[in-house]
Amino acid sequence: MLKRVFVIGCGGFLALVVLGVIAVVVVLRTHRLHKLSAPEKPIEAVAGNYSAHLSFGGRNRHYIVHVPPGVQAGAKVPVVFALHGGGGSASTTDDLMKLTPVSDKEGFIVVFPDGVGHGWNDGRPDAGTDAVDNKVDDVGFLRALVDEVSRVLPVDRQRVYATGISNGAMMSGWLACNAADVFAAVALVAGTGPAALGSLCRPSRPVSVLAFNGTEDPLVKYNGGTVPNLLPWRNNGRTIAVAGLRGFWVANDRCQGQPTTQQLPDLDTGDGSRVTVETWDRCAAGSSITFYRIDGGGHTWPGGRQYLPERLVGHTNRDLNASEVIWRFFAEHTLQ
Repeated sequence: MLKRVFVIGCGGFLALVVLGVIAVVVVLRTHRLHKLSAPEKPIEAVAGNYSAHLSFGGRNRHYIVHVPPGVQAGAKVPVVFALHGGGGSASTTDDLMKLTPVSDKEGFIVVFPDGVGHGWNDGRPDAGTDAVDNKVDDVGFLRALVDEVSRVLPVDRQRVYATGISNGAMMSGWLACNAADVFAAVALVAGTGPAALGSLCRPSRPVSVLAFNGTEDPLVKYNGGTVPNLLPWRNNGRTIAVAGLRGFWVANDRCQGQPTTQQLPDLDTGDGSRVTVETWDRCAAGSSITFYRIDGGGHTWPGGRQYLPERLVGHTNRDLNASEVIWRFFAEHTLQ
């Protein structure tokens, strides 16, 4: 009888697991991001999307390049590296961020690289991703990718930037720690950094940092802590609180005085969130620090797609377009 109950119990548990998987698949199909069309062909200074590969670290790494209209051979053009979040991909990143329309308007190149196993080795030793477990040198890869894109396109090496969401945000921050000689500024969305950032990050100079963080982010929590995994017996490591991240960069950039604080107009009263901006602009070597606190905001890209239901990732703020704000911030900073 006990054996029979055990079998029935196991069967019930498996049925719940199957139903859970089916529910997740339905949700993902309903909210899935669309792929950017990018044929694999030689990259040139002609408007369009290009898919390409770079051999690095024993792997054939894939990336997509978006070239805006009006790029001329011999001109120097800024470039933004846009890094997907954990589980994401180069091809779906733009459907979330909508960076290419800003690129076409403002005239900068966008590079969408793919992480190994849909993730990045972003400096968190306990993240448990393929990239971390296999000790992938993503800093080295992205350095090499800057060189490769600069070889085939007229890149302004003084205006190379990185941004991303979640795991991609933390990878952007890790580039500020380890490749400040290459990237002029970084922007983090829904991400912070390793819990031990203060002992792991050694920037070679003051770096301009922009960040957007939701106070109700259920994954990369505003006050730091463990990043949950879909599997309840696993987690994706620990992250530093937003206050710790902010304090680290304000100290690193030797910012003076108190920040200016501004609450943005509540343009969309139905999005469940409000935005407050803190800016330190009296920092060393012309650097600046700006943090957007999104009260009620979730693990989302402000102004971007609601890529998963609110009950899973929280609210998407509609009072601003993060991609436009990021470009305006980048445009103010060049590599000294």
